[in-house]
Amino acid sequence: MKKENIKIKYRLLNDKELSELKEEFTQFLIIQGIHNDEWTELNKNDPKKALQIVAVFSDTVLEKSYSKVKYLEYKSKSFFSVFEIGDHSSKVLKISTTTESINLAEKNNIEQNILSNNIKIQRGEKKHNKERGLEIHQLIFQGCSFSSEETWSHINKLINHHID
Repeated sequence: MKKENIKIKYRLLNDKELSELKEEFTQFLIIQGIHNDEWTELNKNDPKKALQIVAVFSDTVLEKSYSKVKYLEYKSKSFFSVFEIGDHSSKVLKISTTTESINLAEKNNIEQNILSNNIKIQRGEKKHNKERGLEIHQLIFQGCSFSSEETWSHINKLINHHID
């Protein structure tokens, strides 16, 4: 069975995620009018249709999850970004370095080296080219993880204090 024939907005939930959401998936099936025996039979006799149902469930779960996301961050040794995700645009604070001696994956290194000539700071805002959920999905696919207002505020204050 080819997954490319399945219509999906985001991605299929993996087996572990589906296992953790077993109760929610069961409720989803019931709402769709599919009970346990019917689901077992559908899986056996029409796996493509069963996979499409899993795809719809996956999109539903991810859409709900993405609707709650307000902050994302990306960390690496030479790069740290934190995003404030709005309805129509996202703001970003970027800190980067080209020196091996500074590891920006550790927040305390950002604080200790913010005034260094080896640190570059950028701020920006980008209008979403796609739906908000698709923008978030793309950032997560590119390596971002969930962040918090506390992280956004901390980095923003740190930059304002040392730069402005």
